[in-house]
Amino acid sequence: MTLSAIVDGIGPAEYEPFAAAILAVSDLGQDSIDGAPAHHFRARVDAEKSAAALDLTVPPASSTESSAPTGGPAPVPVDVWLDELGRVVTTTTTRTVADQQVTSTNHVTGSISR
Repeated sequence: MTLSAIVDGIGPAEYEPFAAAILAVSDLGQDSIDGAPAHHFRARVDAEKSAAALDLTVPPASSTESSAPTGGPAPVPVDVWLDELGRVVTTTTTRTVADQQVTSTNHVTGSISR
């Protein structure tokens, strides 16, 4: 479902509700991606608010996935690397799904001509 949301396009209308899903952000400083300078941030994201921003249906959390005070899904760690112009270069998201840790990494490798 998440992949189809990305493929179908996440536009400006989704950014504001998604920003409301961010619980905390840590600045991890300078890093590099594929040898190019990048700035690394880590966010903790409310899974339910994030899914709502993308209009996704999320299955209920299993007992091992739930560690939020509300009993809902635990916050999702999302790592983001930005280039010198502040553009997203790479994102990594880690979740527990069906009692297995799943990491999804997205690399932005080019631009779209319009």
